[in-house]
Amino acid sequence: MKLTKAVCLLFFAVFGYRGYAAELGKTNEPQKVDFVVKKSEIETDATEGLEKDKAETIIISADRIGKSSGDMSLSSAVVSSEDIDEKMYTSMSDLLESTPGFSRVYDYHSPFILRGSSGTKMLILRNNNPVFSSFPGGFMGQSINIYELERVEVIRGPGSVIYGSGATCGIINIIDRDVFKSKEYGFEGGASYGSNGSSRMLTGSGYVNNGSFAMRATGRYRKSDNYEYGGGEEALNSFHEDRDMSLNAGYRFNDNHKIYLRGAAHYGGPWGKAYGFNNKEQMMARNEDDALVDFSGRYEGDEVGFFDKILMSGYYSRETREYHNMKMNSTLSKINFEDVTDYKNIYYGGSVLGAVSAGANYISFGVDSYSVRLWNPVKTIDHYNYTEPQVIYEEEGAQGAGTSSAGAFFQDVISITESLSFSGGIRGDYSVISEGDNYTGDSELSESRNALSANAGFVFRAADNHSLTFNLGRAFRMPDAVDMFSEQVTCQGTISPNPDLKPEYSWNIDAGYNGKIRGCSWELSLFSNQYSDLIVKTEDPDNPDGQIMGNEDIARIMGGEFVLGYIRNDVIVKGLSVKPGMSASYCVGGSFGSTGGQWDFTRLGDPLTGIPPARIKPNIRFMYHGVEDCGYFLELEFDYSLKKTRLSEETSEASWSNEDVSAYSLFNITAGMSLCEYAGLEEIKLNIAVSNLFDSTYYSFGSHVPGKGRDVKVFTSFSY
Repeated sequence: MKLTKAVCLLFFAVFGYRGYAAELGKTNEPQKVDFVVKKSEIETDATEGLEKDKAETIIISADRIGKSSGDMSLSSAVVSSEDIDEKMYTSMSDLLESTPGFSRVYDYHSPFILRGSSGTKMLILRNNNPVFSSFPGGFMGQSINIYELERVEVIRGPGSVIYGSGATCGIINIIDRDVFKSKEYGFEGGASYGSNGSSRMLTGSGYVNNGSFAMRATGRYRKSDNYEYGGGEEALNSFHEDRDMSLNAGYRFNDNHKIYLRGAAHYGGPWGKAYGFNNKEQMMARNEDDALVDFSGRYEGDEVGFFDKILMSGYYSRETREYHNMKMNSTLSKINFEDVTDYKNIYYGGSVLGAVSAGANYISFGVDSYSVRLWNPVKTIDHYNYTEPQVIYEEEGAQGAGTSSAGAFFQDVISITESLSFSGGIRGDYSVISEGDNYTGDSELSESRNALSANAGFVFRAADNHSLTFNLGRAFRMPDAVDMFSEQVTCQGTISPNPDLKPEYSWNIDAGYNGKIRGCSWELSLFSNQYSDLIVKTEDPDNPDGQIMGNEDIARIMGGEFVLGYIRNDVIVKGLSVKPGMSASYCVGGSFGSTGGQWDFTRLGDPLTGIPPARIKPNIRFMYHGVEDCGYFLELEFDYSLKKTRLSEETSEASWSNEDVSAYSLFNITAGMSLCEYAGLEEIKLNIAVSNLFDSTYYSFGSHVPGKGRDVKVFTSFSY
């Protein structure tokens, strides 16, 4: 009731303020934000042979509506569909690792790690709707067909004010292609092959668009055998297979009113992780029957009554998979015992957002809610003591354990002067976490938690091509049913739940400096995340060999990213452009117990697990556009990861931990060509990528098995 009253008061306050501003006149009203996504890629003028920057990128994830990257107080990055095609990424972990600040553990399905925090501390969105995952390390993206995407937006920094729980270190927004941006009708297809693991993929999509109604259907099939390490050794249990289908449709009532509907199905499996990845050679993990169906819909309205913009959305998904954790007989290379966890989860929710401009203010506010339910019965199968495998132990696990949560937020962006803008917001959330049907006693055990978050930031344009940014945010992560009521069977052992967990809070400080001068551009981003009650895995006092979810009193992760680029046109010959650049990222994390001291930046504290080493990626790109219907490019990239030496006294067998990580360097080459209006087709592309050219042996951050050896990939696509 209190939440409802607060929302009503907020609506009346905004309407009243808007009416008052209208009476004063509209001379100071800021220009309305255009929701149309402007691509971040460079557009080439073939007749001039020059590259021209398009308008600044519009980042939808900034406030769910769309904000210019130059007006944001947080660092952002965009991976476009063109980037995906050129680099021939095979998974979300491939794609995200190309952006500064990200690390991964494995060469295929891998938890996302941003600024030293795993996927449970960042928020994954699909078209602005949050995505749920029952993986202990967070969402791995195995169900995403990256070849149906328009782009992937990354915001490095807190986003709890707009999106709620989990948006502590950053936001990843996976955005599908807008069906209204396609031609009247057409078809696109592609095929790829990779030498390492004989990976092959087929993808295709067809679309229609008559201006009022538009639809796109997409499908993909992908399969790979076991890949090879550097030097040629086979990585056992590293195979995978995926099948995906999706249908996106939209209806435009007029220029101001549109609705979108999406349905998708994914079936993957079996897919495994390389034998020995968890530093236990007698352990092997595999997922089977990995299936997902999801549906979503949204409405977009412009100039609706008092509102400049109204957005409404709803979503539903159902996911199932079997997780097989096998203990091997290293002598006989056979399975001794096998734990099988049968995961199922249902996730649904929705949101309503409104935005108005009033004088120098651009105000957005809204409400959202979600509910998730989880089932994970487990059984142990004995392969060793019986002629035929026998089930020797069964446990119901979580039976409908889940979380229901609702929140409301308010944010204001104020243009103080032409050079200075300020943004601030506040949000409140309330959650109920329940144990489900698997409980003892006369009633179901449930816990309630509430959290308050806030954000304040400014952007100062010191000159036309220079800007300083600062952001102070209060973010949170609400403990969920997995943390509080669901026992997790993992390759690291069994992790017990803890119904006494408290919400995790963080103060997030972000500062940046961006600039451009004479073809040179740079972005420096610094951050410090101060955590209280950090949710982590700790030693279980009731089980010396096990772990339990707990709260770390005080902790800190700090570091930064640096991106530098330069472009020179008409080098040697007209139409040839050269673009050298580099990116670097570094972070360090420490625990300060209950004594404090996290604000003393001369202290490092006790090392936190899972903090990746520093990484540097210089590259140079050559582009040639000699004639109108042809384009060529060649890119060389050097990937250098420094040695990680800051270790705790006791090392861990966790998949990503404080164990020593040796420095490594990789050399990658990407080349491609495109032909326009050729052989009756609109465009034909042919790309070749060679990763780890020198076939060197290296260990990905935190992994206990070597990474992929040389891989030559070929990708061809066409559009009609």
